[in-house]
Amino acid sequence: NPENLELGEGPAVVRVAFHARSINLVAEAPQGVELTVSLDDKPPQTVTVREPKLYTLAEAPDYGGHRLEIRVSGPGLKIYAFTFG
Repeated sequence: NPENLELGEGPAVVRVAFHARSINLVAEAPQGVELTVSLDDKPPQTVTVREPKLYTLAEAPDYGGHRLEIRVSGPGLKIYAFTFG
């Protein structure tokens, strides 16, 4: 789909390298999906995606290069955009 990236089967892992202080995700998962999010190999936190909106994934203490790993629990996640701050 040209408007989003949809996970048809799960689980899955998404890795993002970015240069910013924070990273957000515009997404939806009508059936609900749990994301396990880890920034720079720190202990993970859980984000539950359901309705279409902006989800805060992680905030680092400083602006710079970071690595984010997102573990998706199952199918149905639709990713529309990542935003950075």
